[in-house]
Amino acid sequence: MSAVAEVIASAFASGMSWAGTIEGHPLYCLPPIGAFTGNQAMSILESFIPDHPETADKTYGLALSASLRQAFPCAPT
Repeated sequence: MSAVAEVIASAFASGMSWAGTIEGHPLYCLPPIGAFTGNQAMSILESFIPDHPETADKTYGLALSASLRQAFPCAPT
């Protein structure tokens, strides 16, 4: 089951990195680290939820996007 969750997280994160924006700005900005994996996305999400319990009952996409924005903030423009 964790492999399925990692695939979903990877696909979701990839989609957000390609087209996810808020008011024309990217949701998050990955550093040039090479491939970003579903395992990494799940680790970020799992670390984020205990510090932000209000996201635990939100949609998966909201919680994952919030965790990625915190982990990989974009430089101000």
